[in-house]
Amino acid sequence: MNQRQEARLAALRRDQGFLDTNAADLGTISKSTSRTDLDTAVALLTQYGAQQDLADAAATSQTKAKNAAREDLRLGHMQPIAMIAGKKLGNTPNIQDLALPRKSTSDEALVAKGFAMVKAASQYTQTFLDQQMPADFIAQLQAAIQAVLTALATGAEAKRQLVAATKGVTDQLAITHT
Repeated sequence: MNQRQEARLAALRRDQGFLDTNAADLGTISKSTSRTDLDTAVALLTQYGAQQDLADAAATSQTKAKNAAREDLRLGHMQPIAMIAGKKLGNTPNIQDLALPRKSTSDEALVAKGFAMVKAASQYTQTFLDQQMPADFIAQLQAAIQAVLTALATGAEAKRQLVAATKGVTDQLAITHT
């Protein structure tokens, strides 16, 4: 929640406290549907606020995981292939698909370049094996690409949850404002 929303929730909690403290003097107001609506609104706002915090932490964590997966893909898998390709396959077709993408390459472009590298490197497997690449280097590259895709999907879900929780806060505050 932003500061304005937190202030509004604090005010609603103060309203609850006032109603509780003065229940005897207020008579049936403390048992009215308006009081039930107030309690429900405070509970929902608290729940949505907690969901926002959790989703925000998850999104931040997933961004770190995605960045780590990107670096593993680029430097741990694509860079060795690109280096060998540059030295041993310099004049062969599809060599551009075996180049190391820049660090600033978008997530989608990095994944696409990873898939292109899988296809191109598969054509020259023996060249890479002769240069002491692991026998399953293509499978490892595919797994690294999948790790980036998984991190992207998980991060998108965390952001979706954050948006949903934020909408819940906004909607609930709109209801309590009327």
